[in-house]
Amino acid sequence: MEWIQQKREFYRLISYAFIHGGFKHLFMNMVIILLFSPPLEKSLGKIRFMELFFFTTLGSALTILLPNSEAGVGSSGFEFGLFGIYLSMIILKKDVFDNQSKIVIIFFISSGWIITFLYKNISIAGHFGGFISGIIMGIIFICTNSFRPFNVQG
Repeated sequence: MEWIQQKREFYRLISYAFIHGGFKHLFMNMVIILLFSPPLEKSLGKIRFMELFFFTTLGSALTILLPNSEAGVGSSGFEFGLFGIYLSMIILKKDVFDNQSKIVIIFFISSGWIITFLYKNISIAGHFGGFISGIIMGIIFICTNSFRPFNVQG
């Protein structure tokens, strides 16, 4: 954080999410974002969805800056933010998803965490920060009734 403050390069707390470590990295992040974003954006609306993006991306960046964490690139902080908000919906809004949808969502969340710990050069701190930020945003959006009808059933 020191170098960001000294050089006044605060944009780095968000811009890292638009840089990726190669095509495979970009492709994997985009697949998850393209699968999980559209229904959530439709339910929240564009403004709330952008709030989710910025909050989870910033939350991911701030945890990356913790001691013993390495700098990261990529949108996986937002990806894990999506996972966090979906998990909060499964737990707190039990009637939103049918059981099959819940299983698919939990499968993707679990797979994301397994990959996080199995492969090198993946920011565990960044994923954790995005995930926790997504859960927090999920709780806020649920408590403020920010979700429009979110029907993925048939």
